[in-house]
Amino acid sequence: MENLAVTDFYKIQHHPEHNVLVMRFIGDLSDETYREMWHKSLEFAVQNKTRKFLIDQSQIGKVSLMARSYVVVNVFPKIKKELGTRLFGAILASDNMANRSGAQFLLKAFKKFFGLEADFFNNDEECLAWLAAVN
Repeated sequence: MENLAVTDFYKIQHHPEHNVLVMRFIGDLSDETYREMWHKSLEFAVQNKTRKFLIDQSQIGKVSLMARSYVVVNVFPKIKKELGTRLFGAILASDNMANRSGAQFLLKAFKKFFGLEADFFNNDEECLAWLAAVN
């Protein structure tokens, strides 16, 4: 796994064997940090020509609804423009109910915008196995 961007609040990694972009959220995220991570992730997805994402929210803390809404309104259209509509997402959800709801909000928006094929999984291995099997 190759580290593309690492901060105290997120990690963006690339799994070259299956061409998967891994987005790991860590702790409480300011609106600016959350938006930054999504923009950088899009940039790396375009560079690596990937349509497969492992979104790890297992360690995520607080994220405002405003930040999540910004991503839906501003970043998702860019994702669609740059990557198209056939995308795959494997999600590791937080145990926190508010964060799990936030992940479900984003998942619904992704499905609406892209027809995203996605599901929730228990660990990285399950995520990567599912992503390796999809085309």
